[in-house]
Amino acid sequence: MNKKQSVMAAGILAVLCCLFCSMCAGVLLARYFAASQKRILTEVTAGLVEAYPQEEKEIMLLVKKGLQPAAREAEKTADYLSAYGYRLSDFASGYLKRSIGTAFVGTAVVLLLLAGLYGHVQKKRQKRVGELTGYLEKINREGTASILPDAEDMLAPLQDEIYKTVTALRLAREAAVQERKNFADNLANIAHQLKTPVASLSIVAQLMETDGQGGERAVSLRKQTARLERLIEALLTLSRIDAGVLQLEKKEVDIFTLLELSAEGVDEIIRARKIRVDIPNHPDITFQGDMEWCMEAFSNLIKNCAEHTPEGGWIMMDYTGNPLYTQIMIRDTGAGFAPEELPHVFERFYRGKDAGENGIGIGLSLAKSLIEMQNGFLTAQNLPEGGACFTVRFYHH
Repeated sequence: MNKKQSVMAAGILAVLCCLFCSMCAGVLLARYFAASQKRILTEVTAGLVEAYPQEEKEIMLLVKKGLQPAAREAEKTADYLSAYGYRLSDFASGYLKRSIGTAFVGTAVVLLLLAGLYGHVQKKRQKRVGELTGYLEKINREGTASILPDAEDMLAPLQDEIYKTVTALRLAREAAVQERKNFADNLANIAHQLKTPVASLSIVAQLMETDGQGGERAVSLRKQTARLERLIEALLTLSRIDAGVLQLEKKEVDIFTLLELSAEGVDEIIRARKIRVDIPNHPDITFQGDMEWCMEAFSNLIKNCAEHTPEGGWIMMDYTGNPLYTQIMIRDTGAGFAPEELPHVFERFYRGKDAGENGIGIGLSLAKSLIEMQNGFLTAQNLPEGGACFTVRFYHH
């Protein structure tokens, strides 16, 4: 049964209910009028018989004759009571009150039946909407759900379209995931192919420096090969993130230890620029995450601060915890971000005008991806007193 047929059936049922209630009301009124007439006639007959007991037989014959249709038709031409001042309204007042009451009750019954019918239809519709909503919620939550039983109602076409849409989206998602995985695999293969010649170049550069051959060329070659190695490692990590195959642990991470180890990863730059690093020790402030990959992310943030902090500057870190999240702030005493560059600092391969010569524009993007994969949130801003500030929040749930 389609939507149009369901509406038509509901309308026919409502009309039948109204007719049934009207018929019942008519029957009740007819029985009431008949009972009233019988009562009046009984009282009149009893009064006549009591007054004229010797005429009882003739009186009863007259009553019987008056009940016959022919006699009642004849009475239409001779209304004796009208001659004595009686009007129809004198007899209708009592009946009218009772008729209005009966009509009111009948109308109330019809309205109750219609309300009950409407409520039943709405309840069934809400139940079906709840089933379809629950089906979609389960798919969003678990990725799959059992097929609902077929139903022939107004929402059956919607259910069919939901099945079609969900199936199409699932196939599209599977195809997109497979495409991303293929891309990541191809990129990983290229990166692995590059590793061998880059490693060979690095060894040659080191040998040239050791033997005193090549001079500045050997140093430049070593720096470029090191940069290529970092680029290859970053591309491999990004490809695994994009493909969704990077596995992260979820263990308790001590923030003081995390920041200490992350700063050690860029110790060469910090020492060369004579930068002071301040990491306070707040015991018992932790979050759930992957220590190794968090070190990768925070090393990139600290490296960015170190590269943009003048010689003898200061990098300050602090962290706090509350029931909702753990917050970590890393700020420096550099010039901060250029206002026009601030919206783009986390874009891949974006390099600002003050980027270092060894920068490849991946570090901040990689840090943001790694933090977000661990239920975190990363922002960058310029401080009112000067300098850049990175704020990281790891939410507990």
